[in-house]
Amino acid sequence: SITSAIGTLKGPLHGGADEAALHMMHAIGRPDNTEAYINDALAGKKKIMGFGHRVYKTYDPRARIIKKKA
Repeated sequence: SITSAIGTLKGPLHGGADEAALHMMHAIGRPDNTEAYINDALAGKKKIMGFGHRVYKTYDPRARIIKKKA
């Protein structure tokens, strides 16, 4: 059962998403680079890891919290 649990976190949609977010953070490098990275990602229609969810197709309710804090 432990192997099965670990296996469910494999791949880009679950546990792999965390790894992709970590790669994005490494690519950004420093906080000063964040705005340019995000602008480039949006211009290239690339995913910004840590945002969006497969269940929330039209609006992610967590975005409301992020907008309040931004």
